Amino acid sequence: MLRIINILDRPNIFLYKYLIMRTKIIKKIKTRTDFIEYFKEEEICIKYITQIRFKNGKFCPFCGCKKIYIFSNGKIYKCSECLKKFSIRVGTILENSKIPLKTWLLGIFLLSTSKNGIASTQFAHQLQVTQKTAWYMNNRIKSTYKRNKKIMAKKILHR
Repeated sequence: MLRIINILDRPNIFLYKYLIMRTKIIKKIKTRTDFIEYFKEEEICIKYITQIRFKNGKFCPFCGCKKIYIFSNGKIYKCSECLKKFSIRVGTILENSKIPLKTWLLGIFLLSTSKNGIASTQFAHQLQVTQKTAWYMNNRIKSTYKRNKKIMAKKILHR
């Protein structure tokens, strides 16, 4: 049986359409306007990514420990074993990025719903970021898709 791979994990990315379209929230979203309206606040994005990231229970991305503590702000976690602090961005394509989560999610949505991709200048205009930022996001998202296709081809061929 084919298992669903977490879109946010850097080494094991699965296509946005396959993972996201199976969640209850996204089934309602058909257009870019619907997407922007639903994910208008950063807190909603954080909750959504946390749901995807920790769907099988919370864990430390450094050591894999299941016992983690949540800071009072709800954004930072701390492992009880290795004592490292982390956020939901650690170990994902969102790591080391100051770009807001709603911009990342919109970028993933736009790239996954376009047939032939998007030029970085047009991508920048749609996301309301600089062309350099759009190019960075575009390359990061596309590289995860490419890695994922190789992983999925192996899984399908070697069931």
